[in-house]
Amino acid sequence: MAGPRKRRKSLEAAAPPPHYETWLTEIFDHPVDVNPNCEYDNQLSFAVDEAGQAELLAYTLENCARDLAGFSDLQVSAGLRCFFCPGSADIVCDIASDFVPIALRLRVIAAIKTLYRDCFEPRCAPVLGSRNEEGNPLNEICYMLWDITPVLLWGREPSEQVFQQAVLDVLEEALVSPNPACVESALHGLGHIQRDCKADVARIVSAYLRRNVFAAPGLQSYARLAAEGRVQ
Repeated sequence: MAGPRKRRKSLEAAAPPPHYETWLTEIFDHPVDVNPNCEYDNQLSFAVDEAGQAELLAYTLENCARDLAGFSDLQVSAGLRCFFCPGSADIVCDIASDFVPIALRLRVIAAIKTLYRDCFEPRCAPVLGSRNEEGNPLNEICYMLWDITPVLLWGREPSEQVFQQAVLDVLEEALVSPNPACVESALHGLGHIQRDCKADVARIVSAYLRRNVFAAPGLQSYARLAAEGRVQ
């Protein structure tokens, strides 16, 4: 059961992977305030294999508080779509390759905890997407993260269920966020993974409802929908 979050030691002392600064520039540094579509054309200016992309992605998420601070909410939203949405780029599909060690893929999933804590939590407006409440450009990617990313499919094979457990761990921790946008996003993800993990989702949602008897009615009702796999 997820409890109060402990602040993890900063990862900023770790050396970045090769080409990291170029990667950040080519993914995030675009005039998307005019054109909100992701400008990534799937052609980085440097050569990198699937494992290298996974390492770059993990490091970016692990250090998002520091390294994404200089980009606008719209630029960050567009860049995250490049990472997680197959329609914007193939990054998330590339790192699902068997050429990427399982431990590295698990590191990418675990780093989404930091994305919630250090990016979505402080930067998203505290509103609910399921109720069409107006937020900022980061709210949409936060709310729809588990709709657009195929990461939830990584654990469909019996030999890969370790990925499902890693995702459940991310979602359970995000439920303790003080920002309702993050909580709703986690519930959204739980609703989508419910078909494959009914018992785990029921346990996590029940624990959330017990801890949050005074939560906003919108979150309570959404939690109950998530427990039944009926989120949209």
